[in-house]
Amino acid sequence: KDVFTSTRFMNVTVGGNVTHIGEGAFESSNHYFGDVIIEDSVKSIGARAFQRCSMMNSLIIPESVTYIGQGAFEGFASNNNPPRGSLQIYGGNLEGEDIVINSGVFNQSRFKDVIIGGKVTKIADNAFSQIYENFIGSLTIKSPVNYIGNSAFRDCRGFYGKLTIPESVKTIGSSAFAGCNNFSEFELNYGADTSIGQDAFQNLRIPN
Repeated sequence: KDVFTSTRFMNVTVGGNVTHIGEGAFESSNHYFGDVIIEDSVKSIGARAFQRCSMMNSLIIPESVTYIGQGAFEGFASNNNPPRGSLQIYGGNLEGEDIVINSGVFNQSRFKDVIIGGKVTKIADNAFSQIYENFIGSLTIKSPVNYIGNSAFRDCRGFYGKLTIPESVKTIGSSAFAGCNNFSEFELNYGADTSIGQDAFQNLRIPN
């Protein structure tokens, strides 16, 4: 905990023999000015581990991660306006047989271009609903994601690029993308058997 809070680094790579990043390990480390790469030795990321690392850029969370604590990346790259680093999420919280991206992990963070895939199967209700304009660029959701929760990306109006949803998705919750009205391109590959909740795409300009 609080191991590196006053340390200066450009890029941060966590791996080797490290399996757990403790609570608050890098919290409020405003002396980091690069990317965070978490390697596949890491299994868990504690609460607030990278909270308010406001000067960072890109972030990669690998498939090996099966636990992400509350607020682990809250305020990550928040000083970058506009955002300039990408977010790639390939692991999350193990819940039964699912790997889930839960709410409250990325609040107030800023990223350009977001990819969710790897071993992630579910995006929880309200997972990114507090992001608003802080995520920009494109949103790419990949297989094996099969569930996008209620209000998962509600009002993420900063996205202006391409929205990609894979055929693996079987449930899109109510208001999942409501208010995300600035996407300019769509690749929606889900099938006729996909359950789509009320107002899931409210205010999106999707071509027929």
